[in-house]
Amino acid sequence: QVTSRLEKITENDYVLTFIINEAPRSYLTDITIKGTKVFSELAIKRFMISAEIDCFSWVNESGIYQEERINQDLALISQHYLQNGYIKFFIQKPEVTLYHNPEYSRLEVRMDITEGPQYFAGKIDISGDILGEKDKLVELLHLKEGDVYNPFLQNQDRSRLNEAYQEQGYAFVR
Repeated sequence: QVTSRLEKITENDYVLTFIINEAPRSYLTDITIKGTKVFSELAIKRFMISAEIDCFSWVNESGIYQEERINQDLALISQHYLQNGYIKFFIQKPEVTLYHNPEYSRLEVRMDITEGPQYFAGKIDISGDILGEKDKLVELLHLKEGDVYNPFLQNQDRSRLNEAYQEQGYAFVR
């Protein structure tokens, strides 16, 4: 909490004082992830930025609650599911419970994840104005038929094809 006080010293001089009342730090004591069947709670926690408080928190500030880290964690969890072919999953808004006392505050974060089916790449084909052999263009692609579907690889493959055409002078290929 920040407040201010203005004191007049002379006709033209004032002293502005900011009064800062620091609340106790908020520590993240429990992260609970429910609803997962494919990835364990521990596996998901391993790639999260947020961490529960532990004996090393005085060194690396692990366990200190930061809302922006939770938001980054949601993005990392989403990316992990997408990279593994789960394109229809849902993460409910995290439920955060605050327990406050004068010396410190602690928080518990609960996430509920609904997993959908895993998707695989079907037939992969290239059509349109094809330069050279179609098979050679398909060989450039990282996403292969039967692989776990990964939208990030699909985007990389699209860029690879764009690059291959641009190297041959087609600057506005789509």
